[in-house]
Amino acid sequence: MGGTGDRLEGGYGAGEGAGPPCDPDLPLVSIITVSLNSEEHIEQTIESVGGQSYDNIEYIVVDGGSEDSTVDILRKHQDRITCWISEPDNGTYDAMNKGIALCRGEIIGMINSDDWYLPTAVEEIAKAATDHAEADVFFGDLLVCYEDGSYMESLKGSLAGLTRDMTLNHPTVFVKRSSLGDKAFRTDLRLASDYELMLRLHSSGAVFHHVGKPIACYRTGGKSFDHRLRYRELYAVRREYKLISRKGYRMRMMFLPLTALTAGCEEYVIGRTFFGRPSKVILRVDRKLKSWLKVILRLS
Repeated sequence: MGGTGDRLEGGYGAGEGAGPPCDPDLPLVSIITVSLNSEEHIEQTIESVGGQSYDNIEYIVVDGGSEDSTVDILRKHQDRITCWISEPDNGTYDAMNKGIALCRGEIIGMINSDDWYLPTAVEEIAKAATDHAEADVFFGDLLVCYEDGSYMESLKGSLAGLTRDMTLNHPTVFVKRSSLGDKAFRTDLRLASDYELMLRLHSSGAVFHHVGKPIACYRTGGKSFDHRLRYRELYAVRREYKLISRKGYRMRMMFLPLTALTAGCEEYVIGRTFFGRPSKVILRVDRKLKSWLKVILRLS
C-alpha cells in the first residue's frame, strides 16, 4: 500500500471493513510502536506483539520517515500490523500522539521499537482490567536484557516513588483510552513527557494497578541518552507539580552535572564485560553514589 506525498501507510486494517479481531466479551487492546531507523530490532518487537496469547489486539506502528529498511520490514509484516504510517514528525511524543489518535481500543499500551513483550503480557493486562475495572492505569515489572537479548536483571514497577522519579516501567504501562484524551503527551518535553503524563494522571485521582508480573523486556546498549536534559526536564516537571520547593529545585540543578554523570556511568557499565557481565562491582558503587545523591537532594 502507498501513501500521499511524504506519507507511506499500510497494514491489514487499512482496507474498508478490515480491522482487528473483536470479541465483545473481551477488551480491545491497542498497542503502539513508534520508530525511526529501527531496522536492527523492530522485527522482534513486531513478532512479540503478533505472538501474544491474547487475540483481541490492534497494532499500530508510527514511523518518523525512516531512511533505512524499517519500512520494508513493516511491509513484510503487514499481516501482523493493523495500521502503520511513515512520515516526518516532531519527535517521539508527537509520534505517540499520532498513534493514540488512530487507536480504537479500550486500553492502550506502547512498546519501543527495540524492546519486546513477553508472550502473555497483553493477556495479563486484559485480565487485570477485567478484574479491576476501577483502575485506569496498569503497569508491571520489566526484564532488562543485554544487547543480544539475554537476561540481565528485573526491575519492579512501583507507584510509591512516582513523585520523585519515573518509577513505572514505561514499556509495561497500559492506560485506559478514556483517561488519555487525543493528545496525551506534551510535545514541549523531549524526554520527560511520559513522566509528566503519569504525574498528571496520578494528581487527577487516576487509579493505578500493579500487575506484579514481568510484562516486557528492555534492551540495553542502544543510543546514548541525554541524562542532563532528562533530569532537567524531570526537575522542571516536579517543580510544576509543586513536588519540590524553589530551593530544592535550585539544589537539584546545582547537582545536575553529578546526577547526569552517575546515570551516564551506569548506562555505560551495564552490558560491558570487562569485569563480568555486567560489571557488578562498578555498578554497585555507582548505584550507591546515586542513592547517596537522592538522599541529599531529598533533604533539600
